[in-house]
Amino acid sequence: LSRKGDPDNSHYTSIFLTKGNVGEQFTVGRADDLVHAGQIINQWRQGYRGALMISGQRFSGKTLFAEMLAGNFFQGQAIRLSPNSQINYEGRKLDVSYNLSEALQFVQKYSSNDAPMLLIDDLELWHDEQIPLSHNVEQLLRFVDSHSTNCFVVICLNNYTKAYLSNFYQVNKYFQTTINMDNLS
Repeated sequence: LSRKGDPDNSHYTSIFLTKGNVGEQFTVGRADDLVHAGQIINQWRQGYRGALMISGQRFSGKTLFAEMLAGNFFQGQAIRLSPNSQINYEGRKLDVSYNLSEALQFVQKYSSNDAPMLLIDDLELWHDEQIPLSHNVEQLLRFVDSHSTNCFVVICLNNYTKAYLSNFYQVNKYFQTTINMDNLS
């Protein structure tokens, strides 16, 4: 059995094929972004709203950056949502479909005293034939509006989806900041 990397992702091939330690190697050039996110998290801990949007192209490091925030600022207190998966939080489980509203209700019900980070990864994938993306976005924005003082919300999405949501839903007014992963400092 031989493994062969995708030539379009050659800069990642040695890391993933050899199962090398990625660790914080991808933080090179992200120091300013980490400081900025840390400031937003500290403001949230002082009682302000806490919602962060991470955008970028495919394989730009959005999820890794969000996971680093979870590890650095929310040790053991991060809830990760992705469609068609399962949440295990505080001994409770939920099979997550493409209905973001159900998952958000679960988070609201079982995390009200914990002040966790809620990571919603790949927002653009949250839709199916019964539940449109627009419904999930509306539910997410309601959640951010009413619960982002108790739960630090981080969403990862691609640039196209961010532009679409900024145009039709004015998502920028719900999030304290957007960090774009396309360029390094």
